[in-house]
Amino acid sequence: MAEYDSKYAEALLSGLRFEGKTEIECCLEWGILYSQYKKWIEEIPEFTEAHEFGEMQYAAFWHNMAKNLAQKGNASVLVAGMKNLSIKNWVDKKEAKEEQEVPVKALEITILRPRDEDDDSED
Repeated sequence: MAEYDSKYAEALLSGLRFEGKTEIECCLEWGILYSQYKKWIEEIPEFTEAHEFGEMQYAAFWHNMAKNLAQKGNASVLVAGMKNLSIKNWVDKKEAKEEQEVPVKALEITILRPRDEDDDSED
């Protein structure tokens, strides 16, 4: 496995993903495994921060591409891009709010035995 070097974080911070490169493309460029990239995110704070910055670069690139297409009359591309790339988890409609929990009342049920025909007569 490749050893971590701060040059990887520097590459992300200097705009490597502004070109729309995915994490996989970065790994291929650096000659590292994707699992190594993910491990660095979990274990190396410097790389974690650079990765988050890279995610913003990536999203900004594709948002701009989608906006350009939307301006040419393809709004569905913008909606798809915003849903899939936004770090704010953008949605095109508001989700219904969950209803408040209503307290449950306990009921007492008494089961009576069937009446006999003789019970119907009055004394």
